[in-house]
Amino acid sequence: EHYNVDHTKRKAIRSRYQIHDDELLIGTMVRIDPGKGALDFAKSFSYLDSQIQSKVKYIIIGEPSRKGQRKADESPYEPHCEEYLREIESFIAKEHLKEKIILTGYQDDVTGNLSAMDVFVFPSRDELYSLVMLDAMAMGLPIVATRAGGNLEQITDGNNGSHYEVGNSEDLAKKISKYINHPETRKQHGVAA
Repeated sequence: EHYNVDHTKRKAIRSRYQIHDDELLIGTMVRIDPGKGALDFAKSFSYLDSQIQSKVKYIIIGEPSRKGQRKADESPYEPHCEEYLREIESFIAKEHLKEKIILTGYQDDVTGNLSAMDVFVFPSRDELYSLVMLDAMAMGLPIVATRAGGNLEQITDGNNGSHYEVGNSEDLAKKISKYINHPETRKQHGVAA
């Protein structure tokens, strides 16, 4: 039951972020850390054909890595990760994509947020084994993941998802576009996940 799509939460979360019924939500859940590739994901939006851009929104769920120890008056986040978040925010603002790329911060409702998505992207540049990707697969989402690390064992390219070249936002956009343009493939890969 934990991994069934929750249609009530899907509708509520999509409504909260103003995602219309005819729009597809492409999302990721990662720590906001340079090694996790959230900026690569955000940049891929610019490589989508304008017709596809009009049909989709991106959602990035996560917060910067937290410090182990900190003083009461300082940020709880690692400085390089906070800087990376600012870089992502700057890219979104510079490209005028605030209406298209949603940064939510940390969200504890994994199942609800995955229920709201139509495609899951895992942009991590080197991951041993991703638990959130397993969650997305269990929810029946097709996966687009980097061709690296444990992703090669978790995703069979062309069967339950697609691989793209690490750090290559243009290649990522091509893989996302295939799912947008071929809903039957999107469904087949989700079922196979």
